[in-house]
Amino acid sequence: LLGGPLLPSFEGGYVRIHTLDNRVYTGTLLLNDPSTHANNSAATKERSTSVMHIRIDEPVSKPEDVRALGIRTGDIIAFDPKFQRLENGYIKSHFLDNKAGCAVLFELAARASKMGRPLPVELFFSTYEEVGHGGAPSLSETINDLIVIDMGVVGDSLEGNERKCSICAKDSGGPYDYHVRAELVRLAESNSIAHAVDVYPFYSSDGTAALRAGADVRVGLIGPGVAASHGMERTHVEGISATVDLCMAFIAQNS
Repeated sequence: LLGGPLLPSFEGGYVRIHTLDNRVYTGTLLLNDPSTHANNSAATKERSTSVMHIRIDEPVSKPEDVRALGIRTGDIIAFDPKFQRLENGYIKSHFLDNKAGCAVLFELAARASKMGRPLPVELFFSTYEEVGHGGAPSLSETINDLIVIDMGVVGDSLEGNERKCSICAKDSGGPYDYHVRAELVRLAESNSIAHAVDVYPFYSSDGTAALRAGADVRVGLIGPGVAASHGMERTHVEGISATVDLCMAFIAQNS
């Protein structure tokens, strides 16, 4: 599995299977023997890859049938994200971690392009964050501060929520730069930006990958609050906007 999806929230989800010869097949993620009329443990069985499968929408009954379609080990299976943006500002979808962060970067690019002057800022889209090495390569030698835009954790023991920008003090990889965090908090407070400061107990980011790769930079981590991470996620446009505003304040402070 790529990205650690919570399988119960993906069960029943529609997928597209992309083969190496550019064919695309549809299917559904299901429990093995999923019919409640045939399997009285279907409701209580623990969900894992060892007891689940993709039901391919083709007449297949054995491995040879699947191979005949051109499907082979390593082909990418893409889930329908079920994206919805509601009128009240909530956004529901799989993979808001870290599509919401991408939205922040696109908005930053749009705002920066309207300022009419060069800014000492580079925007870097990391493709491989979820597999651990996204922030390791390609950072410019001129970078002093790395502000990672990733989802803010929402949980029972945390202060963040979907309508705020979360500022991470520490995660599983260790603490983020104290002085960067202090500056981010001060900017959020002085600009009345809705925010929360949290420690994430089960989390790692591109910032950690960059530091482990030897990057000599100060690292901070912020992002819009995302509920139900790696499942059926939800955020809010206010949390995304707050993150954009904090980024712009940091850029203005350091330009």
